[in-house]
Amino acid sequence: MTLENIIIGIATFKRPEGLTALLTSIQEDASAASSSIVVVDNDQHCSARAVVDSFVNLQITYLTESLPGIAAVRNRALDHALAQHADALVFVDDDEFVGQGWMEQLVRTQAQWDADVVCGPVVPVLPDETPSWVRAGRFFDRPSGTTGGDVRWPATNNVLIRLNAPAIAEGTRFKEEFSMTGGSDTDFFYHLRERGANIVWCEEAMVWETVPTSRARLAWLWQRGKRLGNVSARMMTRQHSRSYVASIAVARIAAAVPLAILSLVTRRHPFGHAAMHLPKGIGMLQALNGDLVVEYKRTAQ
Repeated sequence: MTLENIIIGIATFKRPEGLTALLTSIQEDASAASSSIVVVDNDQHCSARAVVDSFVNLQITYLTESLPGIAAVRNRALDHALAQHADALVFVDDDEFVGQGWMEQLVRTQAQWDADVVCGPVVPVLPDETPSWVRAGRFFDRPSGTTGGDVRWPATNNVLIRLNAPAIAEGTRFKEEFSMTGGSDTDFFYHLRERGANIVWCEEAMVWETVPTSRARLAWLWQRGKRLGNVSARMMTRQHSRSYVASIAVARIAAAVPLAILSLVTRRHPFGHAAMHLPKGIGMLQALNGDLVVEYKRTAQ
């Protein structure tokens, strides 16, 4: 199936500078600029409208979603794409910008591998004042892979989804229960894979993520690690017993410090990846007790 009608879906909430950078990069990528775009604003004050209106050379539909949370916004973009009879929906975040040929690479990989989902790399752009230990530990590095290879944990930060995938036709959507804790994309792709979706990697479809200074610190990394552990446990308990998941969590906690030291000594792997096993393991245990990190809790708008 040739993908002819592709919609780029962008969820946004009070990030005008980030949204501007993203739309500018899409405008500069000929392969992406010809696609239509839907921007779904989760701010009831419509703060993204002025940014969208300034990009007169792009085909953008501006929508608002009053229900707080990323799941509702993603569902709004998905339902819009389905209503427009799009062949595919491409998600990218409002704190990112895309590289030249980004869309072309996603589409090419989809055709080559007859994929239902194509994921690409997200490269962190750290602020100048980032502590040296954060850079050395490569705490913000994300997984890479081989084009055409499998993807362990797909996400919506750089992904093409073919909309005739069986799970989507059956009504699979992003679940509200994950909106404030994160993980709605992990859950969504879990269900797609469970229903036979072919999910592959595209190493050439490059996207960069701008990391704010507030995240390049220990407290934020610790909370993020626990949240990721929360999500892992919630996914694993669908296939394994609670005792099995708890044993994995304990093993991660026990291995974190020795692995981090080994990484520092051998320099073969980033010590940050090893160290993060500690908060992730703790987060797994907390999730088993119903204690979840609410990373995306909203204050009054």
